Amino acid sequence: DSVDACGAAPQGPPVVPPIPIRTLHALKPLQHIPFGDPSRFFGIGNQTPEQNETNYTLRSTRVKVSGGINLGESTSVLFTERYTDVRVDRGVIPTLPQIRSLFPSILGIEGAQILGHRLTLSYDTRDNVMTPSKGRYVAVYTELNQNLVHHAPDRWGHYSLDARQFIAHGSDRMVFVARFLIDAVSGQGIPFYERPMLGGENTLRGFGTNRFIDDIAVLVNFEERIRVMRRRMFDNTIELEIAPFLDIGRVTDNFAGDRLRHIEYNPGMGFRFLARPNVAARVDAAHGRDGMNVFVGLDYPF
Repeated sequence: DSVDACGAAPQGPPVVPPIPIRTLHALKPLQHIPFGDPSRFFGIGNQTPEQNETNYTLRSTRVKVSGGINLGESTSVLFTERYTDVRVDRGVIPTLPQIRSLFPSILGIEGAQILGHRLTLSYDTRDNVMTPSKGRYVAVYTELNQNLVHHAPDRWGHYSLDARQFIAHGSDRMVFVARFLIDAVSGQGIPFYERPMLGGENTLRGFGTNRFIDDIAVLVNFEERIRVMRRRMFDNTIELEIAPFLDIGRVTDNFAGDRLRHIEYNPGMGFRFLARPNVAARVDAAHGRDGMNVFVGLDYPF
């Protein structure tokens, strides 16, 4: 792993400790989702009406291989190769129309075989990855993709910046969290399920999963995590948090002409049950223009 130089030579200049460089490697085995992922689709854009809701089942097989290096304690570079075989099948919700009935010509409806090459630079000073209370996390990546089913014009780039700041205060009983995310694609022949999306338990919590889809997504989250109880149970420290939050974001296909009008604001409240340092369960409720949404799950949203 890391190499440290200690001491100095008897004569001449002192030995300078080298920057620790550690090799990372990861192989994610073949993943096949036999029953598919039930999903909903409202169309492309930020003003898609709720009445356009359709459903479909996304079936996919994925292979991902990653490798990289740590440049010091906080910075790393990661290269990822991925292959995804996607098929769009009939949805399983009988009360909603099928996606092909309202959007028969949307790009990607016939499926895709996607080969992607991603380069990621990350900076991470969080005190804990699962339940952070202080530090900073920044990840930037660029990815080149192509659909192997079609010809050369079906190639696109995918670019993302995800920045998060964690500030402990109030004698460490409270943690203020701010997050900024921008996600964008550019190119030709981009399947709708490869475009930036907002909505769901980790982005705009006032809407269902992937409610908004377009070429660019911009998101800002603010959350105040307040510890209201701490107990020792079965040799574990159990904590209860409340977390008022505000999610702000929208999707667009043109920053210059759109000027980020019609921004979505989702205020809400979260309840978190923690067994530090590894376990976090949560219930988040938020309000959006489609109504109230409640999400139950594990881990922090960011």
